[in-house]
Amino acid sequence: GTATGGTMVSLYREIASRFAERSLSLAQIETFQLDEYYPIDPWHPQSYRFFIRKHLVEVTDLPLSNAHVLNGATRDPAATCERWDARLRERPLDLQLLGIGVEGHIAFVEARKEGDRALGESRTMLVDLDESTLQENKRFFAPDEPQPTQALTVGIGTLLDVVEHFVLVAFGPRKAAAVAAALLGEVDDGCPASYIREGRRATVVLDTAAAAPLLARVQKSGLPDHLRVHCL
Repeated sequence: GTATGGTMVSLYREIASRFAERSLSLAQIETFQLDEYYPIDPWHPQSYRFFIRKHLVEVTDLPLSNAHVLNGATRDPAATCERWDARLRERPLDLQLLGIGVEGHIAFVEARKEGDRALGESRTMLVDLDESTLQENKRFFAPDEPQPTQALTVGIGTLLDVVEHFVLVAFGPRKAAAVAAALLGEVDDGCPASYIREGRRATVVLDTAAAAPLLARVQKSGLPDHLRVHCL
């Protein structure tokens, strides 16, 4: 499973480098993107279909036909989401890449009320984007063009059902509090990323800045066997 964002650009650049060195091939890989803006033209430079094509397909041997992205131009979002869940049930994911938002969201599954656990059952869905997300992403769109206010996103319940191994990557001090909440806080809707602790297996890759408030607490309390943290 693929994700987008600045952190993923660095990761995909490393994948492209290894492909260029002939130490890695994606020719037999099939990818499924977590989310997509709605509505958005697939060829729009801010669409996630465009992102995956630019950062993976065009710089490796990943076939375009194997790089699956939700259709941000669909006229029937509900049907599109149902079909996406069905495809993932048919083709479970060996590995799902994840970034994390500063408020703990993954994909476009944004934080809700602490203590609630509705997101743990959520399926691929059409969501309204929070104002904070709209403001954060506003810089990617020209001042005179409409910015999508909704998105199609895989639900956390779907991910827990179909993903064998989550790999969450976070860099920088802005992500530190969200990472700590995801790994050491309550598993609930207040921090959607916390649900990876209920997956089959999870690895978290951090730089020193993102890991700083976490390390002492992890050393004191430990982590479950299926969860690993690596600091670069």
